[in-house]
Amino acid sequence: MSANKENLNGILIMTLAMLAFAIDDMFLKLLTSTVPIGQAMLLMGVGSSLVFYVLVKKSGGKIFDRSLLQFPMLLRNTGDLIGTFGIFIAIALIPLTTVVSIMMALPLLVILAAVFFLNEKVGLKRWVAVLSGILGMLLVVKPGTEAFNINTLFAVIGVIGMTVRDIGSRIAPKSVKSEFMALYASVMVIPLGIIIILFEQEFKPLNTIEGIYLIFLILIGTFAYHAMTIAVRMGD
Repeated sequence: MSANKENLNGILIMTLAMLAFAIDDMFLKLLTSTVPIGQAMLLMGVGSSLVFYVLVKKSGGKIFDRSLLQFPMLLRNTGDLIGTFGIFIAIALIPLTTVVSIMMALPLLVILAAVFFLNEKVGLKRWVAVLSGILGMLLVVKPGTEAFNINTLFAVIGVIGMTVRDIGSRIAPKSVKSEFMALYASVMVIPLGIIIILFEQEFKPLNTIEGIYLIFLILIGTFAYHAMTIAVRMGD
């Protein structure tokens, strides 16, 4: 595949991933409006882990691999844990439109991080896009003004964590499959959900509507997550 075609495919896949994340965030907002944050996180982690386990087994990949202890995977999983925590809390505490607006800066922050940490070259048009995206995020967050909501910082922390995750995905060896990466990122969400449950001291049975929200959250989320991982590993 030519470099230009690979770049175009990467852009298309990332666009689909960001659209899917926006829809997924809607279901997360609906779910956490009646279900404790820790419980929602735990159930999503379990469901996503099962989906990615099946994908890894279908692809013939290993469930356990030494690459888990290598720097790219450690970096990726740490960033993902921070990103998941930040976005989950933000969606529960602030308007969904604010979270989605901040999340739209993610691809631009990945470009910025790639320039500084991976020595990738960026042209003038991309620099303009990056600076415009960061300015747009600042306009949404409104730091230093009366309209500033400190809870928006959770969304910013989430996006920074996701940027670290995507840089880890980028530098991981091509031999490490994307679904393998996603499996262990999902598994790591489970203990984080349990810890939050211990703080919240709340766990409830789901009703039918909440169960439907959870199913869509898992299915759309796994698609978005897998697509994003594939996209950041393509082209430049």
